Amino acid sequence: MNGRSPALLHFGLNSPGQTPKQLLYTDAPGEWFTQWAEEPSEAEGAQWVANHADAFVLLADSDALSGPHRGVARAEYESLAIQLATTAQKRVVVPVLAKADIPVPEPIAAFLTNLNKRLFGRETILVSVKSTAFQPITAPIDQGVEAALLGRYASTYENDDGWARQVAPRINSRFRA
Repeated sequence: MNGRSPALLHFGLNSPGQTPKQLLYTDAPGEWFTQWAEEPSEAEGAQWVANHADAFVLLADSDALSGPHRGVARAEYESLAIQLATTAQKRVVVPVLAKADIPVPEPIAAFLTNLNKRLFGRETILVSVKSTAFQPITAPIDQGVEAALLGRYASTYENDDGWARQVAPRINSRFRA
């Protein structure tokens, strides 16, 4: 899209007697997903992430949602959430409100809460590095990893781009929509 690349972190989990698990985290440029929410065919990098992820962590920024452009931030979050819900299908999406120590106007906070429940069937996780009144910043990552490692698929097929995609969902009740 613009020559930018995502940050990637790969690691493997190996336990005796169990199948090794491979995890790949990506932190793609926000511009990719802003474009993807509007026109998916124009955002190849974001579409690749969406096609290959087993779980998603979707961040909303309290600072942006409470600032002078909060209406734009709310609309961008809504567009991205709708696109992600459409694409994710049965995959888990963990919605997160970052910087939760910064107050978000009640109508916007209520809108996000309702949107996340409706689209993802989940409560929004409130995280902050500045206050222990909220969940630790690792909570959404822990939930994303747990969802990705569920082993919710029974068989695989190869799609047009040569990637194996797993089918026949068997989702843990904690993550059912």
